[in-house]
Formats: sequence, structure tokens, C-alpha cells
Amino acid sequence: MTTFAALTLVLLAAAPPAAAPPADPWASLRFLVGTWKAVEGEGKPGTSTGGGFTFAIELDGNVAVRRGRSEFAPRTGETKGTTHADLTVLYPKGNGLRADYWDDEGHVIRYAVRNEAGTVIFESEAGAPGPRFRLVYARRGADEVEISFSIAPPGQPFQPYVTGLARRVKEPS
Repeated sequence: MTTFAALTLVLLAAAPPAAAPPADPWASLRFLVGTWKAVEGEGKPGTSTGGGFTFAIELDGNVAVRRGRSEFAPRTGETKGTTHADLTVLYPKGNGLRADYWDDEGHVIRYAVRNEAGTVIFESEAGAPGPRFRLVYARRGADEVEISFSIAPPGQPFQPYVTGLARRVKEPS
């Protein structure tokens, strides 16, 4: 073996291995990508009469964005129903996902996001002042998810606030 060949082998052996491609941070959420329509629901305030949401991976895969709209029938004594609009931006942080939520009522919720066997759970941090919040998407088929939103007053367990079912109406492009 020549000196050049021996030196090349030594340098190649000392070189660090090629870095593995980064894992897809959105793998556990991809089943939510698309346009969804609410098909049934119940809860407070009022009774849900419609709505839906979109979920997309945006900005070259750096964030996921959920935009939602819900419509509610008038409450007793009211002449007109209400609507609710919200925006959630998810982003990788550390070894997990975080999400920031804003709505048209001025609420802001900061969530940690985890996946448990086809169920995506958004949960606000314990220890912050005020109630805690949990939003859950449970996959019920290729194009169907069950959604629940729960609230836990300080020092108490989560109680369901709104639940419903949504179906995908448009495949992701």
C-alpha cells in the first residue's frame, strides 16, 4: 500500500459519519393536512351549527398552520347566532412541537403538542395562572377526526367544553 493510499484510509476512517437527515417534525400530524368540515358537535356556548378548519404545512416545512371557524345557533333570548375564528401556528422546539393559538375573542394559548397512537394532544402548561386547556384530535378514519376541547380550572381536572366530529372535504395538494 502506498503512503498516499494509507493516508487516505486514515483520513476517511477519522471523518465523522454523514449526518442523518432530520426527522420529519410533522409526521404525526400529516393526517390532519387538508380542509375539514364539522359534521356534528355539541357543547357550550350555544349549539354548533357548522364550521370547519384547514391544516397546512407552510413556510418550506418550518411551521404548520391551522385556521378554524365555528358557527353557533343563537342562545335563548338572542336573535342571531355567533361565529368564532381562530389561528394556531405550530413549530418545532427542542425535541417536540409547540403551538401558539389566537382567536377573535382575544384569547392566547401556548400549547405543548404530543402524539399518542393517532391522537394529537395540545395541552397548555400547568403552573400558569388561570385555567389549563386541552385540545385533542383523535383519528377515526382516513378522512374523519373527533375533536374535543376541555378546560381545567386551577387545581381541578379537565372537563369537556366542546366536542365534535369533522370530515375531510378536500385532499391536501
